[in-house]
This record gives sequence, structure tokens and C-alpha cells, in this order.
Amino acid sequence: MIAGGLFAAPFAAEAQPARKVARIGILSFSTPVTDMSGPEPRSPGVNALLRGLRELGRMYGRDFVTEPRGAKAIQRCGAAKPTSWFVSRWT
Repeated sequence: MIAGGLFAAPFAAEAQPARKVARIGILSFSTPVTDMSGPEPRSPGVNALLRGLRELGRMYGRDFVTEPRGAKAIQRCGAAKPTSWFVSRWT
């Protein structure tokens, strides 16, 4: 009798909350955007940053992604200062 009551109860399926993926903005006036992109970038500075995040247990694509921007993208936005563009774009 107890077993019958358990099967009659509806099963509640709860979805796990979606994990937020952090976006790291990388701003450079001299390095091409293609050299700063992806999990293994050619840029030594960006590569060092991602290596440090991996050492902390973070995984590219699961925990964070990079969004590099070059000087041309900033000039197209018409921002007087890169910092004003960066703050308005990434907040």
C-alpha cells in the first residue's frame, strides 16, 4: 500500500540553474584581434592570463570566454577615450 502511494505521486523534475559564463574584455591598440582570440591565443600577455586562470581551475568556455577588441572597433564606436567605451560596453 505504501509503494502504491509513492508511484502515484507526481515526479517533480527540477532543472539545474544555468551556469553564468564570465566575459573577459581584452582591449589592445597594437595586437591583432586574431592573436588575442580563443583558448590558446598567440599573444603572450593574453596567453599568460588564460594560463593563470587555468591554474586556478577555471576552464575556457565553461567558466569564462574572452572578447578581444582592437583599435578599429573602438574608433567605430566614436568613443573619445577607450576607458569610456570599455566601461559602457562591458557593464
